[in-house]
Amino acid sequence: MVATSCSLRRFARLSDPNCRANLLNEQEVATIVRKNGYRLWGNRSLASDPLWAFLSVRRTADMIYESVEAAHLWAMDRPFSAQLLKEIADSVDAYLRTLKARGAILGHDVWLDAELNTEATLKAGQLFIDFDIEPPAPLERLTFRAHRNGAYYEELVAQSQAA
Repeated sequence: MVATSCSLRRFARLSDPNCRANLLNEQEVATIVRKNGYRLWGNRSLASDPLWAFLSVRRTADMIYESVEAAHLWAMDRPFSAQLLKEIADSVDAYLRTLKARGAILGHDVWLDAELNTEATLKAGQLFIDFDIEPPAPLERLTFRAHRNGAYYEELVAQSQAA
């Protein structure tokens, strides 16, 4: 991401796809604008994978991955048990439910994959907990379309006749 600074009045207009800031955004260049303080104008990263094109989606996912890992340090070096596996999976699920309730993610699922968690992997001290998440994409372009409607003159005439 490359950032450039511009004033909102001159270079960035919400409904103008041809203003400088929006043209830069089309080229995946985020800009910094000054409107009630400084704000990032643009949502896109330079990711080649479209699933990770939005900065906020990438940041949300990274925050979740790091939080899940850090929150489960307590489980390291504990002996395997059905209760341990359940506690870890339930803890991840509870955290993700909280994020969904806050609107930080659209949904999630947590599971233990039997194909990965075999006797051999468990004997080797390895456990795989899978989860999926979907961070919401940001509103990137909001376009208002205004239209003229001459029929309102007919209403005006009808109202004046009724009065």
